[in-house]
Amino acid sequence: MSSSSGASSWRQDFAFEPTQEPLHPHDGTVVCQAILNRLRPHLVRAEVDAYSDYTRDAPPEVLDVETWLTDLGRTQTRGRQDPGMAVVLDLLDVEHWQALLVYGAWSINAELWGPDSRDFGTFHDGSDSIVVALTDADVRALAEPLQTHGSFISMKELDAKRLVDKQARRASRRARRAAIVRAMFRRPRA
Repeated sequence: MSSSSGASSWRQDFAFEPTQEPLHPHDGTVVCQAILNRLRPHLVRAEVDAYSDYTRDAPPEVLDVETWLTDLGRTQTRGRQDPGMAVVLDLLDVEHWQALLVYGAWSINAELWGPDSRDFGTFHDGSDSIVVALTDADVRALAEPLQTHGSFISMKELDAKRLVDKQARRASRRARRAAIVRAMFRRPRA
């Protein structure tokens, strides 16, 4: 995803951090639908994989949409052997929009696109990983309705946090190794 500049349209990538991990698609549906409804004016296309890691838990309407997506994918298979992968949805078509609302959180991968092929985000692994391009106003508008499910963190912040965690783990490993080496070479006292 990329950032665009402009007074009110500046977007940056945000990850959704669930209050409880993993975020099950039942809860993920609430989160993904809120995001989709907020971004709807900006979205024109989605590519959805008609596969889910949560098929056993899926309600009948989700399974129906999965079948519908696979059937749609069969009409789009030029150059692809798997009709369930990267099924293209025209989000200006109400039926396609509804399919994304129902299935997006359950899919192993759903990619969101705006005009000029602008990447607006991804719902990945049954909504276990959600990264979307949002403005600060979008984040504020989504905060209250999604507060029981989690919150957004900018990818810049998340990357910095991960780096600090990685460095702390590395320092801890070094300290453990140094202690082991010191213990190996410690002379027994007579």
